[in-house]
Amino acid sequence: MGTQAADSIGQSQAGTGSNTSTSADVATGMVREHRTAGTLDTTALAADVQARTAGDPQARADLTAQLDAQLSPVEQGQFSAALHAANDNGAQPPSEEGIGAFFDGLVKGDFSGNNSWSATAGQVIGGFIPVVGQIGDARDTVSAIGGVIEGKEGAWGNLGLTALGWVPGIGDAAKGAIRGGEKAFDAGTEVAQQATRHADDVADGAGDVTKQADELAGVVKTAKVGQNEVRWTANADGLPVHAEATLKEVHDGAPRSSAEQKAQSQTGKSGNDGDQGGHIIGHRFMPDQGVKNMFPQAGQFNNSAYRTMENEWADWVKAGAEVRVNVDLKDYQGVRPDTVNVSYDIYDKGGDLIYQGGERFKNEAGQVFDRVPKADIEALLNQ
Repeated sequence: MGTQAADSIGQSQAGTGSNTSTSADVATGMVREHRTAGTLDTTALAADVQARTAGDPQARADLTAQLDAQLSPVEQGQFSAALHAANDNGAQPPSEEGIGAFFDGLVKGDFSGNNSWSATAGQVIGGFIPVVGQIGDARDTVSAIGGVIEGKEGAWGNLGLTALGWVPGIGDAAKGAIRGGEKAFDAGTEVAQQATRHADDVADGAGDVTKQADELAGVVKTAKVGQNEVRWTANADGLPVHAEATLKEVHDGAPRSSAEQKAQSQTGKSGNDGDQGGHIIGHRFMPDQGVKNMFPQAGQFNNSAYRTMENEWADWVKAGAEVRVNVDLKDYQGVRPDTVNVSYDIYDKGGDLIYQGGERFKNEAGQVFDRVPKADIEALLNQ
């Protein structure tokens, strides 16, 4: 926020020369003043904001942002509802159209005091963007709950509309259309036309947004080696919980780098006595992928049943088939999964599904796997 806006907020308490930190101090004082026995009087707080920033919309927006930063999500919803009521009672000028209003709706959603079509269009377009849309739905739900608690007229209907908005994209569009009413007939405005023209670009970029968000969060990682591809999914602790692989070739004899050997050693040591750094998708299929492709695995299980299953996959691939694998690691005890569920589908050269297999293993010694013999593999592929 700029110094000028900060001055207009803080002058009454701090005098000339106030700055951003002053406005934050003012907001802190206002929250303290209107909180009694742990309960915030959001109606009084909103009225205080109106009085301090009369005739200065920028100062009002800046002070509101400072206050929101100090409130709980429910209090934010209550405060937003109180501000809307105060704005209505104070006969504020109508919300203006424009690109600024568009982004106000996109970012603030129902917390925005802008009821223009431009703001509605921004909120609807945001609903089509994965991750951004879900965050917006959560934001609007908090605002609606705050309105219900505040007892604002129409609050229950607004809460129903926010529930509709949780339907990706389409729900937000329907919510916007219902709220827009007669304003929807003004969709020919320049901002609305711009939003419509760029809607396809937003939709096309949705997949990239989701992928980038997942990768930044460390939740999903992918790799390709030759014709083989794997997608690993981790939980909030960074532990692998799922892997999907498409296997079309075998990299027999691929050397293990020192980094791969170190990762295996560390992974094994992180589990129980006798554990090894077992590969989720065998090294022969995806060489040198590090810890994202490993879990602490009982040594006898790794070297017996799991290896037998991987030997079958390798024989399918060498015979000309494509193997599609799903592995789920479940029932974690610390960093170690207790259950390993595996399923796989076999496709012939023509792309037809010819066999399905799988097994539910316990991560312990004594596991067995009844594999398909090589002779049967050949027979199934040549039938």
